Amino acid sequence: MKQLITYVLAFAITFLFFYILQYNIVNKETSLPFSLYEMYLFHTISSFIICVLFFIISKNKDTLNVLGLFYLLTILLKLGLFSIIFEPVFKAELSKIESLHLLMPMFIFLFLEVFFLSKILSKTSIK
Repeated sequence: MKQLITYVLAFAITFLFFYILQYNIVNKETSLPFSLYEMYLFHTISSFIICVLFFIISKNKDTLNVLGLFYLLTILLKLGLFSIIFEPVFKAELSKIESLHLLMPMFIFLFLEVFFLSKILSKTSIK
């Protein structure tokens, strides 16, 4: 339970900090063809779900051998959902700055996922 609270706090703080930071960096005169809020919200929720599922699955000794495969499948699922939900963004021609704002939330939350998943893996040893 303590670990789940840690996940909630970490993802919430990361969402708020980077969203506010990136929102303030974007010039008020510049309009992005996508919503920063929706991007950050998608990555926050999906990364949190991946970490919770990974935490739950890591408790079962029978699934320890397939945790890496499970993570790869969840990343593919996340990218697939992202491309379906935000399909109009991919059809628009984006400048380099707009592309950076599109990819930044993905990399921030990917780093957070890997951080938590590596902590989970270090606690579970395959014997």
